[in-house]
Amino acid sequence: MLIRILLMVEPAPLRRRIQRQVRDPHTLVSTLGSRKTFWSEMSRQTFDLLILNRTAFQDSPSNLIGTVRALPEEPEVVVLCEREDPEERAALLEAGAYAVIYEGLTDPALAGALGTLISRRREESLRHLRADRLAQIPSLRDFVSASTAMQAFMSVVYRVLPVDSSLLILGETGVGKERLARALHNEGPRSRGPFMQVNCAALPEPLLESELFGHEKG
Repeated sequence: MLIRILLMVEPAPLRRRIQRQVRDPHTLVSTLGSRKTFWSEMSRQTFDLLILNRTAFQDSPSNLIGTVRALPEEPEVVVLCEREDPEERAALLEAGAYAVIYEGLTDPALAGALGTLISRRREESLRHLRADRLAQIPSLRDFVSASTAMQAFMSVVYRVLPVDSSLLILGETGVGKERLARALHNEGPRSRGPFMQVNCAALPEPLLESELFGHEKG
């Protein structure tokens, strides 16, 4: 998974040093043009990690960090500090910073710290992606309705759910036939097997019967 890093780091030598220490091949690093255009550029870019100087906070760190974390991608904020200060580190972490890094680290130590943060962010993104995919799996609970007709229909659905037999679902375009079929498959006795979706309209008529019901050679 590609991890995108946005740098708002000054001076330029420190920014270039940070860029050199990002050694993950699946990482894209970009920089902000200037602090004056910070928010306008932020709205045009998508990123996973924002790395900036401690001096970038003109007011409470929690305000800026909270605003960045509220973006659609929920990026994390990494703060670079000029000096080691345990109280300042604690305050920044309490404000929501993902990590606080001392600028005076040696190159190997800096590369190791950045590599750990990138790996951590990637693992978190993958977990969220898996959770989103699981949440999108159709379930019969998706069809709960206050409609009397729909409730009567679903009572039939639950009766046929445990039956290991072919089922024909009829309905107009867009009413959810495929989603219902997937939900029945996921919660029925065939859930361990694959759900095979076939576009019958794309099949030549002579092959339709063989595709749906199989055939014997000859």
